[in-house]
Amino acid sequence: MLMGPYGSHQRPAIDALLTRGGVRIATAAEFPEALASVMREPQIRASLREGGLGAVGAMRGATRRTVRALVAHGLWPVER
Repeated sequence: MLMGPYGSHQRPAIDALLTRGGVRIATAAEFPEALASVMREPQIRASLREGGLGAVGAMRGATRRTVRALVAHGLWPVER
């Protein structure tokens, strides 16, 4: 994935991608060349793809873990 520097609202996901090499962050000035290099270089695309798949794989099951924690703390399901 290629993105700009403004992603603080998605910090956990971005951190997971950064840790595994699944994202490149570029400023507006850097973005055209960054995009061109991703388009031009199969190795860069492969690295970003593998990093992205690794990040997604590491998060697999997050919904189940969240629901279990909510249930354990009596916070879900919510009765109306």
